[in-house]
Amino acid sequence: QGTFTGADGYRYIGAWVEGRIEGDGEVTYPDGSVYVGQFADDLANGSGKITYADGSTYDGEWVNGVIQGRGVATYANGLVYEGEFLNARNHGQGTMTYADGYAYTGSWADGQRSGFGTATYADGTVYQGEFLNGQRHGQGTITMPDGFTYIGQWANGEISGQGRVTYANGDVYEGGFQND
Repeated sequence: QGTFTGADGYRYIGAWVEGRIEGDGEVTYPDGSVYVGQFADDLANGSGKITYADGSTYDGEWVNGVIQGRGVATYANGLVYEGEFLNARNHGQGTMTYADGYAYTGSWADGQRSGFGTATYADGTVYQGEFLNGQRHGQGTITMPDGFTYIGQWANGEISGQGRVTYANGDVYEGGFQND
């Protein structure tokens, strides 16, 4: 056990093995961020929580100093992501909840909604289907509180291709859609 304090304000308190940070400890960084958790070979490895200077936090798994595995990220603006990470980005399965009431649960790739998921909007609109690069893309269904429903193809966030619309008044259109 020991403490190291750097001239730049870096401070580590915790376990050491043969001159390396190893085991449980706490680091305070020069910018005011604080990490409390497990270390191996001088890096965050295992479970740990970092609280950034702006109040944002990440509590979860780390690999060689990088956020990786399962965890929960809470941002100062009220956004919360709980799920899987790869190289400090949302990747795999997870749920993102925004302060304005929007929520997305599903697949992520390189920090963006990608694959199958469900988006729920503050007004009660629900989209369930495929996403690519953060946008509705592929096959999906959107249902709005007024009764409007679309089941069909999407491209780059827009209704595009074959589908079926049921309007609030009960009218139905089935066929092709194209957005220019």
